[in-house]
Amino acid sequence: MNGAERLAMPKPPRSDEAPKAGESPDTVVSEEIKYPRRTARRKLTREKIIRAAARLFNDSGYAATTMQNIADAADVHVTTLFMHFNSKADLATEFGIAATDELRKRAFAARDSMSFLDFFRTELERAVIVSKKQSSQSLMLWHGLREEKDLAYALAAYEQALRDIYAEYVAHVYSLDRATDFRPDIVAAILVSSVSLANDKWVEAPTVIDLDAELSRAVSIAETAVLAILDKLA
Repeated sequence: MNGAERLAMPKPPRSDEAPKAGESPDTVVSEEIKYPRRTARRKLTREKIIRAAARLFNDSGYAATTMQNIADAADVHVTTLFMHFNSKADLATEFGIAATDELRKRAFAARDSMSFLDFFRTELERAVIVSKKQSSQSLMLWHGLREEKDLAYALAAYEQALRDIYAEYVAHVYSLDRATDFRPDIVAAILVSSVSLANDKWVEAPTVIDLDAELSRAVSIAETAVLAILDKLA
């Protein structure tokens, strides 16, 4: 099976909570169908928790925010909070999952009508706008990583998902099989790394460094290398 086929395969519905011990994913899905109102309430509660955590991480910092703080801000009992998330790191991971899920949908919709680099540049412009907002969730992974090393996994998972989405896009556009051809993954790795480097520099001094200029400089260098690969595929 090639990379394009992997992206096109439908995914099973996502549940708001993982299956319990001895319980299959199908059981959880059937529960959602059987109790739609209960499921809707769970989703609303989960979304409220995520918004509260995002606000607190921005205002108070990741390290200073406790699970009790998040529960209070979301107006839920701390026990309810732990039913959805086991730790602050789980919440940070959820930020990355939400961001990459949306990116994957946009990539799937655009890959037959937009060149890869045009899509990447469009997403980069979108990311700059979002990153400048105080409510940016994905950017918190960079901020939090400097405060707590337990976020290293969340950041690594987020960047791996980005590389996978972009590599799938390249593989589809140029009819390449990622199982035997490294080029889609190399292209994705170069571009994602350039964005990460620029973000790292900006997070260190956000009032001094201009994010637009830093991204433009890093991505321009990366695109030169990427075009040398893609031009041979055209």
